[in-house]
Amino acid sequence: MSAWNQGSTFSLWGYGGLPPAGNTNPSSAIPTSQTTGALPLVDAAAGKQLYLGKIWARQRYTYAGNPTPIPTRVALRLYDRLYHAGVTFTSANQTITLNGPTVTRGLANGVGNEVWFEADTGAFPSGSATITYVNQNGSNSTTPSYNFGNLSGDSSGGRTAQFCRASGDTGVQSIVSIAGASLPTYPNTRQGTVLILREIAQYTYNFGENEWLDALDLGLPQIDNGSCLFLMTEACVTSPQYPWGITGRIEIYQQ
Repeated sequence: MSAWNQGSTFSLWGYGGLPPAGNTNPSSAIPTSQTTGALPLVDAAAGKQLYLGKIWARQRYTYAGNPTPIPTRVALRLYDRLYHAGVTFTSANQTITLNGPTVTRGLANGVGNEVWFEADTGAFPSGSATITYVNQNGSNSTTPSYNFGNLSGDSSGGRTAQFCRASGDTGVQSIVSIAGASLPTYPNTRQGTVLILREIAQYTYNFGENEWLDALDLGLPQIDNGSCLFLMTEACVTSPQYPWGITGRIEIYQQ
């Protein structure tokens, strides 16, 4: 990764370690705990429910010319990856139809689900896009246009953008299509991934420092069987540090 600007958000889906890197150009599908890239998860026994019990993390970093960087506040988000689909734009103005399946986890009618986009390395220096989805009422809605120039701060893979739901919508059940506009196409095509996500928890900590949050701190969020859990990080302030890995522990209980 590169130095962060305030609000920069990175998906760790495509970065190897534990778990191994996920596919950054996946087929249109509902990923599960068995999908490569998902954090390990064992389903709850019959009649039991999974809960997020504890989370701890430490962000590693480098900073050329300064052996003791000032700690910077970072947000770590745990998501259930409800749906993903890789898309490749080959022209400046192009609509890609997905008609993806209805999500199978989370609240009824997709309430609370979010629409996101993962950009491949350096793929979207400019241009914009809208995403059409099926909302909580089963009707098609389209997000406001997102300006990809907001992702152009660096060329790191995994740069992500949240597309706001249409005004008045409270949920997302499936993805219909994505429409790109004024995308640069020479000399490369533009590849990314359309996502439906459900946030499980958000954990804020300092670079290089350890901090535990337990079930009470986190609000005892429920986790569905089969959840495709993965992490994203967000810089709370502009930072000269160069994050390059996360170590930590997540504990999930059943009751």
